[in-house]
Amino acid sequence: MKYLFLKHLQKLCVIAMPHIRSLCTPCMAIGVCALHILLVSATHAAELIPLGFLPGAEWSDASDVSDDGTVVVGSSSGGFRWTVESGMVALEDLPSGRSPRGAAGVSVDGNVVVGYAQTGRGRLESYRWTLAGGMKGLGTLKDNVANGVSADGSVVVGSGSDLSSNQAYRWTRADGRVGLGGCCDCCSGANGVSADGSVVVGRGNVGSGAFRWTSEEGMVELGDLPGGDLHSDARGVSANGKVIVGGSRSSHSALNLEAFRWTEAGGMVGLGDLPGGEFESEAVAVSADGSIVVGNSSTGSESEFFVWTQDNGMQRLEDILGADGTTGINGWSKLRAGGISDNGQWVVGRGTNPSGFREAFLAQLPDTVILGFKINPGLNDAWYNPDTSGQGFFITVFPDLGFVSMAWFTYDTELPAEDATSNLGNPGHRWLTAVGPIEGNQAIMQIEMTSGGLFDAPTEIERTDPAGSDGTITLTFDNCNSGTIDYDITSINRQGTVPIRRVADDNIVICEALSTD
Repeated sequence: MKYLFLKHLQKLCVIAMPHIRSLCTPCMAIGVCALHILLVSATHAAELIPLGFLPGAEWSDASDVSDDGTVVVGSSSGGFRWTVESGMVALEDLPSGRSPRGAAGVSVDGNVVVGYAQTGRGRLESYRWTLAGGMKGLGTLKDNVANGVSADGSVVVGSGSDLSSNQAYRWTRADGRVGLGGCCDCCSGANGVSADGSVVVGRGNVGSGAFRWTSEEGMVELGDLPGGDLHSDARGVSANGKVIVGGSRSSHSALNLEAFRWTEAGGMVGLGDLPGGEFESEAVAVSADGSIVVGNSSTGSESEFFVWTQDNGMQRLEDILGADGTTGINGWSKLRAGGISDNGQWVVGRGTNPSGFREAFLAQLPDTVILGFKINPGLNDAWYNPDTSGQGFFITVFPDLGFVSMAWFTYDTELPAEDATSNLGNPGHRWLTAVGPIEGNQAIMQIEMTSGGLFDAPTEIERTDPAGSDGTITLTFDNCNSGTIDYDITSINRQGTVPIRRVADDNIVICEALSTD
């Protein structure tokens, strides 16, 4: 076991080193402003940063932000890319000569931007801009809009229509723009895409619901919240494609939407709304791990920026920033949500600045929001899925090492032959072990198969070689009594999700005490 931990720690250091190096280089290269933001990022102190306007404009909106908070994209009488080094800069015209109307999405590193331009006669053109290659058009259609981009910038999603249909599309350099179909072979639009580009989410035509698309299953509707007409729209998706957010009609309002968070294990769950005004809310984006949702909700005459977490529910961004002593917030009002960084540290949008103008902003969330529930030793216990009683998991947290170890006792994928026998236990019994580093409420663990041993005998044990080639388990805890296990066992091509809870509740008090320390 000590060998396994050292091996994983070594990998963690190799992965982390480029990021540590990337934090140092900009400080030396771009001076005090970037140094200030990077230091703020390290300490997680909240701050609101106004982003300004393009020349001649008196308004600006921000729609997305890079993972480290140093690149923001949006609109200000045209598409812009804001950076710590250069401030707000207009994106150049498309090869067709048209100017970008807005920027909708940005890659994790900030080097790829997507959006659309107006080309005249009611036709729109999607674009993909890269730091290395500049502006490229993705084709002209009646309603051709790029709305989202994968983590590395290689996959673009949006919507576009020719004379016969309006469809969500997925673009890659190899295949170009490929229509994803629709609930009636038409009328769909894509809004978001998973980190690797394999999961696309969006909306169907009027009278249908939000969808989740994969190449294996095609377009699958997610339904809607109970009590309302079938009308929902998926706006954002987590990095692994397993958490989707958006808005749906529900029993709370016949006309307005309620923000939702959809998971494979729990389906679509309403997130409520902010106090005051009509019942109305819609989620627009979600952090990479699915734990932080941002959107807008009615509070009276205005619809305001909310931040939702499992621990705190739905809160006004202004209240969060004000309670944390945020700098730069005084005089701002009417904040509206645009997006959130993958790591959940940064949010962007627009608000009314102290001078009364609508201006884009970048804000950093405090630790009280970002950290949320964290894996702690109070989770050490036996866990199971009540639907598959007789199988389960032993989970052990090593806080000093920053790792979680798991043993999964289960059964083979096929029943053993009727005449199969074993000297001890059932021939179908199987054990899997996995180890992985703690990241907040989650641990991504490498599965290890062992073989070659004999009961209570010093036999040489054989392990997976190379390590991790059997697959991975993503362990996520929502709180001290519930979690999910997402497994991808590549050696047998089996994937799935298992909701888990404790076999006994005696350690919950310890876990809750540790989670508040």
